[in-house]
Amino acid sequence: MPFDGLLKAYTVDLNRCSIDVLLASHGIEAVPEEVLEQHKAEQIRQNPASLFHRRPLLHRLSVLASCGATLGSIALFMSCQITPPSNAAIAALALVMACLMTTVELVLFTRIKRPASWQETPLNKQQAQTLLPRPVLDLVERIDDGSSGVNFLVGTLYQEHVALDPYIIAEKYDRDTKTTTRVCLGIWDGDQIIDIARQV
Repeated sequence: MPFDGLLKAYTVDLNRCSIDVLLASHGIEAVPEEVLEQHKAEQIRQNPASLFHRRPLLHRLSVLASCGATLGSIALFMSCQITPPSNAAIAALALVMACLMTTVELVLFTRIKRPASWQETPLNKQQAQTLLPRPVLDLVERIDDGSSGVNFLVGTLYQEHVALDPYIIAEKYDRDTKTTTRVCLGIWDGDQIIDIARQV
């Protein structure tokens, strides 16, 4: 046909194009980048480091206060064994014991949480069925079937080995511009979809 060469010149090679062009060919509009960045910043704000992590001096002082209260209570108890305790000695012992219990509870039962941080890891296709909500999984499978060379990354907020509010990124190497382009396909929390790429 005389126009075959012309048609071929204007045909987009979905295996060579950017992720934006690939999504546009499927009629998919990605989650805006500013929405993802706002979500990430908000989750960092909502999951700060613990007080003892931000103020290590306070933690050291609490440990010293615990040791001091322990030694003080032992000394008062020993003095009460030698001489009959007065009302002031009993009140002082009670106060020292209360301080001891408070500081021990603070030191032992207040977790020192590090700041939360986002980490991106490649999507494990075998775990995708359980990891991704159904609408997000359908979207990933549709894009994955439509072109080769698309990588999927799951971003997760980690704080002390607790994973929170993940999102998924699709990235693709554009051979024409020699750059890797990436877009967000969805953000969720458990079964609740916070945001997802839209069909246009």
